[in-house]
Amino acid sequence: MTTLAAVELSGEAQSVVVAEVEATGNLEVLARVNEPGGSLRLPSLLFDAAAQAGLGPRELGMIALGTAPQDPRTTRVGMGLLRAYAAVAKVPFVAISAVEALAFEARAGAPIGAILVPALALADGRVATATFAIGEAGRITRVLRECNVAPSEWVRLLAEAKLAFALGFGTGYAANRELVSELLPELAEAPSRPSAFGVALAAAMLARGGSPAPA
Repeated sequence: MTTLAAVELSGEAQSVVVAEVEATGNLEVLARVNEPGGSLRLPSLLFDAAAQAGLGPRELGMIALGTAPQDPRTTRVGMGLLRAYAAVAKVPFVAISAVEALAFEARAGAPIGAILVPALALADGRVATATFAIGEAGRITRVLRECNVAPSEWVRLLAEAKLAFALGFGTGYAANRELVSELLPELAEAPSRPSAFGVALAAAMLARGGSPAPA
């Protein structure tokens, strides 16, 4: 089994999950750490989370960072710090799309066969979105590539795609619900923002030798 650390950044806060990836792909969470503040604290926060799980830095099998399109500066700083940390600890480092992490976390509450359309609101009014299908055993496959688009362009893309059984969610969906709800019903009780646990779920697929959401 592989033990991984997953990190999610959201402007003024950061969270880390340390989890063991079971043979089935399920996760056993060993430690969770949440803290307000900027990304400069990430290395020590990651060290603290690993210590809570009873692990040293070199005992992690993977470090994963959720990339936040709504906060590119924080993501760039965090990625630089974690890449350096991973290099020193000799641990593989991977970047996971925040949109993809949101889809992985939402799949537990969605029926098999559903098309997931997570969307995150960006500061300039656009949305970061992609489209994923849920298959057997909860496997996720990307249907439409990730893109950052204006709400009107998002509506056009959804209309052209003619997706059956598609469900939307996330901060980008909430901000544009009136515009897209006829084309895209809302996935009830879905997460609105990505979390470190969602990043861990996506990274777990990589740890098992696959792609988080192959096209």
